[in-house]
Amino acid sequence: GEPFGVQGQFKFMFQVGVRIGSGGQLDFDADRFREAYEQDPQAVEDLISAFELGDRDPVEVEGAPGVTIAATEDTFLKQGIAELIEKLMDNMTNSVDGSLKRKGDTFQTQIDLQNDRIVQFDKILDNKRLKLQRQFLAMEQALALLSSQSQVLGSLTSIFG
Repeated sequence: GEPFGVQGQFKFMFQVGVRIGSGGQLDFDADRFREAYEQDPQAVEDLISAFELGDRDPVEVEGAPGVTIAATEDTFLKQGIAELIEKLMDNMTNSVDGSLKRKGDTFQTQIDLQNDRIVQFDKILDNKRLKLQRQFLAMEQALALLSSQSQVLGSLTSIFG
């Protein structure tokens, strides 16, 4: 990112010897940094660490003319790269609404939904198992009845045969 509200000849970290190298690693060119710092030390410092908050002016309540409340958000007049990185990291790692927290919540929701589906499938399978067991038992009873009838018929044929 680019620093906000910083006046000076350096607007990007590569201008003072810091680049993103292979594999996302930061590469630091000490000679380029030293040269930039000797050229304009204040511009290098501002690029990296400028920080200035604006006043928190009261905010007028909508629909209530003349009624104001204290502002809850900071207004930055200057932000160097370090401040921008800190803000980005806070946006990612905030335990209430950070992007990593939201992504984790999304994954947990998906896991919970899949677990609910598994429970539903287990119920369906249990019902099918019970139905098949009942059908099997009825079939065994029918076979036993047929077998006993066959024995009765066999004994009658031997008597009358």
